[in-house]
Amino acid sequence: GINAEYGQMTIEFKGSWSVFQQEAAAAAAAAAAAAQAAVIEEPASSEICFKVHFLDTDTDPVDIRLLWDFKELAKPDGSNGYIIAHQETTDNGREFVIAVNHPTSGEIYCIRGAVKGDKVTIFNTDRFDMAHINLYLQFYIKDEEKIHAILDEIAANPGFEISILYKNGVFGEAFNISSFTPYILHNDKDGKPLKNRDTDDDDRVRRAREARKKAEEAGKKGTEPPSDGKDWSCGRVKWELPKEEKKF
Repeated sequence: GINAEYGQMTIEFKGSWSVFQQEAAAAAAAAAAAAQAAVIEEPASSEICFKVHFLDTDTDPVDIRLLWDFKELAKPDGSNGYIIAHQETTDNGREFVIAVNHPTSGEIYCIRGAVKGDKVTIFNTDRFDMAHINLYLQFYIKDEEKIHAILDEIAANPGFEISILYKNGVFGEAFNISSFTPYILHNDKDGKPLKNRDTDDDDRVRRAREARKKAEEAGKKGTEPPSDGKDWSCGRVKWELPKEEKKF
């Protein structure tokens, strides 16, 4: 009850004080548990999946998988059809070049980008023609002495042409791929998958959903997440394409 006397208010508690204390303690414990659950565990490693339709005529995607330990990128065991042609650490993060031998056309396509923490940035996609190596060198390298040094290195290391060229900042021809669908899975320090934090109202989730729908309407297959039972995210992927494309 409330007693009012001389402008003062007295609160009388009627009931079991011990029960009140128990309920308060339980509420505090529940709040602490909720706060603990709300703590977002930072990933210690990631698995990256790019499902890429390079050509408008592609029905099935090229499935590119990368392992990221927040230091270096690696290919999972058993993955074929592509290589990590080059990677180095820069201010952008761990920059990479993925070279893909197209399964039907036989052409070589390269995806250039960087991964930093749990974010992936794509810089450009190139078509690489081995017959145009001298043209690429003349376009990107103006120093004849350096061009000869690069050609000497290529001659001494057959099969590593793309790695040597990209290491020296020599790229192929900018090429617009038909469809690109990324997925990312983060793991804790013990290698166990972390819960996917995507929500339907995230802008990146909405954009990924629209891109998948557009690709499927164009007859593309295989844009769905990998069917391995893991909780894949559409990922934090940003496109940062150059303002002027390099066409030859």
